[in-house]
Amino acid sequence: MMTGFLNGTADFKPRIEPGRIDINKTFGRLAILDGELAGHLMLEGRLQNLQASWKTLEGKAFDLEAKEAS
Repeated sequence: MMTGFLNGTADFKPRIEPGRIDINKTFGRLAILDGELAGHLMLEGRLQNLQASWKTLEGKAFDLEAKEAS
């Protein structure tokens, strides 16, 4: 859908937003698990790195060129 939006189909944007909201909610749930289990699973910092990458992508996704989103 993102590629479709970037190629000019503006009515995809309202369909993209719920997915972005779900991803952000999932990061909230993962943060709870990360706090409880990261030390045991030796995952310290990995969730933060993933979330930082997501925030970067989320912040620029609607401004990308279509070829960058494919």
